[in-house]
Amino acid sequence: MKLQLTTDLLYFLVNQDYRYLYSKTLFDEEQDQIRISLTPTQTKPRVRQLPAMYDTFFSINREPVQMAEGIDDQTLVVVELEASLAVAFLDQVLQPLLAVSADSIIINIQAGQEVVQKRFERKPSSPDPTI
Repeated sequence: MKLQLTTDLLYFLVNQDYRYLYSKTLFDEEQDQIRISLTPTQTKPRVRQLPAMYDTFFSINREPVQMAEGIDDQTLVVVELEASLAVAFLDQVLQPLLAVSADSIIINIQAGQEVVQKRFERKPSSPDPTI
């Protein structure tokens, strides 16, 4: 699943023990846009042995932080996540919304060719210890 890079997503990945991001830069002629696609990894990549589909890699606490804060209107930075990791991130992001607005939210998640419908439900709140 591809998600646009945000500082919240970076913090989530760091908390999941990801330390590096593989990077692939492409130019999308249709949209007249540069697209940087990042893929998280927990182990330090070897510069001379990068997987063929990547140009380079970054430490998660350096360039990606600057990218998350914004580059320009012609550059889109996305992070390619495995479906389970994307669901965990979305659950974390949606919980504050669920706490104040709805009992559940249903989202269709596309991972490759597969589309999965996922229901995010409000987690029970802890009892107030002052009562």
